[in-house]
Amino acid sequence: DTCYCQENYTGNECEFTECFGVNSTSASVCSGHGSCLSPNNCSCLGGYVGNECQYNVCYDLVDTDPDVCSGHGSCDAPDNCSCADGYTGYECNINICYSVNGTSTAVCSGHGECVAPNNCTCEEGYTDEECSTSICYGINGTAGDVCSGHGVCTAPDNCLCDDKYTGHECNVVVCFNINATVAGVCSGHG
Repeated sequence: DTCYCQENYTGNECEFTECFGVNSTSASVCSGHGSCLSPNNCSCLGGYVGNECQYNVCYDLVDTDPDVCSGHGSCDAPDNCSCADGYTGYECNINICYSVNGTSTAVCSGHGECVAPNNCTCEEGYTDEECSTSICYGINGTAGDVCSGHGVCTAPDNCLCDDKYTGHECNVVVCFNINATVAGVCSGHG
């Protein structure tokens, strides 16, 4: 009593189907992501597609689609993107700038927008890679001549003057607590 099974059937009595060479009772049938309904006919679990249920689906895109995970990651399991460096988010659609999530209010020092990984576009009045340096009256806040060389640029166009200097750009000398531009400073003889 020996049965000789037709193609894609197996078992002592040819009672099991095969899908793509794998017995329907095997855990690896249909790539382990579906069931073999009839010869070479897999019914895939949710999140998997393909003749053999071999492809993951992430947010309605098959893992072979170049736009899966926003084109910035790989679909490792159904709706599970593994993001490339510089990106985050469920679909890898959020840029990271200098280790700060692009949706955070702290990104780009709170003075700009993270337009690509480690690429900030600064608001007016701020500069440098992370938008952390103020500009005072057209001069970079880290330059030696900012605030006329007599103060610190604390915010855009906002100088904190050293003692003995005043004015918006710290360019006015103070003598005996009197502004040097006032007539009569130094008794009118200085």
